[in-house]
Amino acid sequence: MPVFKNHRISKAARKLRSSLDSGVLANITAGKRARQQVASKNREIAELRRELARARGKKPSPEPAPVGTPVFFIVGHQKSGTTWLMKMLDAHPEILCQGEGRPFGKNFRQERKKGQRGGYPPVSLYAAISGSEDLRSWIERSVWTKRDRADEHLDNLTRLAIEYFLTQKLLKTDKRLVGDKTVLLGPNMVKEIGAVFPDAKVIHIIRD
Repeated sequence: MPVFKNHRISKAARKLRSSLDSGVLANITAGKRARQQVASKNREIAELRRELARARGKKPSPEPAPVGTPVFFIVGHQKSGTTWLMKMLDAHPEILCQGEGRPFGKNFRQERKKGQRGGYPPVSLYAAISGSEDLRSWIERSVWTKRDRADEHLDNLTRLAIEYFLTQKLLKTDKRLVGDKTVLLGPNMVKEIGAVFPDAKVIHIIRD
């Protein structure tokens, strides 16, 4: 009797696991839409935790920023007012926006002058990741990814890297939103942001 019971439990467990696996696969194939839903739920959970801490009279304890932390980008041509807006937003008690990290610009590259230190990086983060021949070669040949589109993985890695660097800075503050002032380095910058970070907010300043 115990053997039969264990067999039934094992069979039920396999059925449940199969159902869960199907759900996971469905979410993966949903792509960007699934990531948006997960990001939204993560934000809700983080906000509920903060509210609970406040209700208990405690200061919310710092914790690893969840995937899906609200992120925004200020874009515009030089001298269009992006720095002014960046400083104004950063003055808000819940918003962190302190500089120009150049996360986007897939085709942006410039030569660094000999002996030059500091200043802006010679490539954007997107260009550094998507332009890495070693990384692309690994994706195209790895048993985990060789049947997939390499560009899609590179886009996802870019998103994760941008989110990592921004949220690591955010964790050192008491703020909850983080953004980057992103100069328009090419005509497809806004499309890039939409493709790599579909749930991010974009503030586009056009100088009149």
